[in-house]
Amino acid sequence: MGGKIRNRWAVVCGCFIAMMANNGVISNFTFGVFLKPITEEFHWGRADLTSAMFLAGVVAAFVTPVVGKLMDIYGVQRVALPGIVLYALTVGCFSLLEPSFVMLYVLAATAAVMGHVQTPMGYSKVISSRFEDYRGLALGIAISGVGLGTAVIPQIAQYLISIFGWRLAYVGVGCTVFLLAFPMIALFLAEPGKTRAERHAARGVTDLTPGPSASSVIKGDRRFWMLLVMFFISAIAINGTITHIVASMTDRGFSPAVATSVLSSAGIALIVGRLISGYCLDRIFGPYVAVVFFLMAASGIAIIASGSGGLTTAFVGTVLCGMGLGAEGDLLGYFVGRYFGLKSFGTLYGFMIGVFSLGNGVGPWLMGLSFDKTHSYTTASTGFVGLLVLCCVIVLCLGAYSFPPKRAVLGARVAADAASA
Repeated sequence: MGGKIRNRWAVVCGCFIAMMANNGVISNFTFGVFLKPITEEFHWGRADLTSAMFLAGVVAAFVTPVVGKLMDIYGVQRVALPGIVLYALTVGCFSLLEPSFVMLYVLAATAAVMGHVQTPMGYSKVISSRFEDYRGLALGIAISGVGLGTAVIPQIAQYLISIFGWRLAYVGVGCTVFLLAFPMIALFLAEPGKTRAERHAARGVTDLTPGPSASSVIKGDRRFWMLLVMFFISAIAINGTITHIVASMTDRGFSPAVATSVLSSAGIALIVGRLISGYCLDRIFGPYVAVVFFLMAASGIAIIASGSGGLTTAFVGTVLCGMGLGAEGDLLGYFVGRYFGLKSFGTLYGFMIGVFSLGNGVGPWLMGLSFDKTHSYTTASTGFVGLLVLCCVIVLCLGAYSFPPKRAVLGARVAADAASA
């Protein structure tokens, strides 16, 4: 038993390191460091450049469920390893960008296709399959690697930009993706080979893994659609705000280095948010946890939008947004497992990550559009606060888990037996 526990926590550590180069870290937060250098060189508006993120989100909404299904059939490692190589190459190819929207959109769409092996989807599937007890904490630790990546990689990118310019900086970021993710997946996400019969079962025939089929959930469970909407609009609000942190702060006169440091604080807060939310999910009903963190993020957006208080205000608001973003990652994987089981986890999680990624693209574009039209982010920020309040309403309507923790089931049986006696 001891060896088994050590092994599964080693997997958590491997996932943590690999998630530092998560698609969101690279394509959203690190992208924010490149926003002003590229728009200034090409004389583009911010909405023009972030429209590529919008396109990437649309592509991801269609691609990610397919990636999830492939992971259900062939295993996470077999899908993720080649995908990581191609994603790292695509990130490096942004160094070749010219003032052509066609080229921009091709690169963004390609990154969306390749990068969605590098989302929490595969990692959450592996963690959930290994943990019944402490699942929330394990997910929180593993996926909090996104927070460390958010703290570190934009700083690396900013340093490279200051020394070599934004083109070579993109080459450096691509190399970072490969060096962080590929070895960890190769070492820690190995899965037993599947027989032909097992692959056939994963396609939806006979499977003893608990949970309904993906098609029955999509067609007949309203909670699936509620979660889709909730994660879509929360991604719009939180990621839209954080992506423009560096640009908004430099607009107010702060240096790029200081602005990037504030963005990095979101990464540290993301780690804290993931760990706290993961710990709480093992002990408190998930929707209650979600409400607290959504309200944190809403408060952070309101504080940032106010523009008062200088650096301290920006720091506090960014930290609150980072806490909310950290909880989102835990909640997504945890809710899929608790409401729909593990049988079709990859496929259903793929749909969730798909719409989440779409929101990641819509939010920054809306912020850029708000700035280009009004020379201010206030209009978009006000709407984002309203979206997070709506998320609180949705999550409180989800109801009880279909697949509660085993200790909760045992506790309920003991209480029922005591009552009958």
